[in-house]
Amino acid sequence: MALALAVKVFAVDLAIVEGRSMEPFVSRGSLVLVLKCAYGLRTPGREGTYWLRWGDPAPGDTVLAYPPSTGTRVVKRVASEAASGVPYPEGPRGAPIFLLGDNPPESRDSREYGPVGMDDIAGRVIRLRR
Repeated sequence: MALALAVKVFAVDLAIVEGRSMEPFVSRGSLVLVLKCAYGLRTPGREGTYWLRWGDPAPGDTVLAYPPSTGTRVVKRVASEAASGVPYPEGPRGAPIFLLGDNPPESRDSREYGPVGMDDIAGRVIRLRR
């Protein structure tokens, strides 16, 4: 029981995609796996901070994030200059991360709420089913 709780809190979680902003990668209602430990270990909860980090989201990664201004969790792709025409804020560890939806007309993303910090990234998303 304790092991299952530790896995849920620190390692993996499931989420259901609520909007159409990531179509065609994932559709509304899709079930996704969130690898909470993909970039390090963080304290539990929405406001969690990373206390041990071993990586940063790379351009092209799909992540679950909690942008501070939205009050909700979002599934978005980490932007790169080549893919989106929007400069990816490069720099030292902890640089702001620019997030975009794959379906721009349906997406509220960093174009609206700005880049997010690493502590706003809950983990890397893997599509399980459509």
